[in-house]
Amino acid sequence: LLSICWMLSGLANGSFLYSAVDGHWDPSGKDADRGGPKAAGLLGLSTFIGTSSIRILIALAVAVAQHRPVGSGGEALIPLEILVGLILM
Repeated sequence: LLSICWMLSGLANGSFLYSAVDGHWDPSGKDADRGGPKAAGLLGLSTFIGTSSIRILIALAVAVAQHRPVGSGGEALIPLEILVGLILM
């Protein structure tokens, strides 16, 4: 589920495009100082934050749909998923 959320967030941010290497800024244009590795890193961080948010929203939606409190199902692993995602990133 976390991988699917990561792909959705990456598609929304354009992380899979060739221009993501420069953070979607033109390295040869007037915005050359805004692009580069720092902008690409911030794009990756934004994708990770979006992924975590989508995962938490899915957990909330599943808990509401099943009429149970959040945390009594598989949601106990969310902190571990976030930690492992940060390590992998």
